[in-house]
Amino acid sequence: LANVYHGLGQFKAAEKEYLATLNLSPDLPSVYHNLGEIYHLEGKLDQAIEAYQRSLSYSGEAPSTEKRLNEAVQKKQELISREILQNQLAIVKNPDNAQRYRELALSYYRARQLEDALESLQVAAHLEPDSQQIRYDIESLLQQKKDSLEAIRRNRLKRLEDEPQNPDCHYDLGLIYFNQDQSEKAEQHFRIALESAPNAVIIWLNLGRLLKNKGQ
Repeated sequence: LANVYHGLGQFKAAEKEYLATLNLSPDLPSVYHNLGEIYHLEGKLDQAIEAYQRSLSYSGEAPSTEKRLNEAVQKKQELISREILQNQLAIVKNPDNAQRYRELALSYYRARQLEDALESLQVAAHLEPDSQQIRYDIESLLQQKKDSLEAIRRNRLKRLEDEPQNPDCHYDLGLIYFNQDQSEKAEQHFRIALESAPNAVIIWLNLGRLLKNKGQ
């Protein structure tokens, strides 16, 4: 029934029946794919991406779904990049407007550029120091950054149990500990990473930054 509605272009009715199908049998990749197609056509890119990913989680390799997922992700990135540019231009025209900086921060956040988002919010807080909303945004972003780093840290430590000399894992851990001001642990992981990847310029660069901060 969902497929019939879908073919007739009655997307709301099709979505309803697809969801009813998944309520009865939640592991059908074709249904998630078709939901992704509806959301994609409606411009609901986040929902489309999630649906395609769910489809792939049940089907494994599915070239058509992977292709549509990549298209949705690319379209979302293009939209966010355009939004960031528009907000940057708005700031050029009105550089003392705190809300413009907040809107830019939200665009950076959607692009998962947390450091840029935080920097824009800090400028907004400087321009509008009494804004409770901006202070709340900064606190929320700092907490998300902390939670994200902790999740990555646990993941990399787990991977090191199977790959104890993996330079990428050690480098990531070095960055996390560096960010958390745990310089001794950060230096230890940077140096272990360099044992396996002695020509990795980015690792040497961050080790240099760390040693500079330590006065060495």
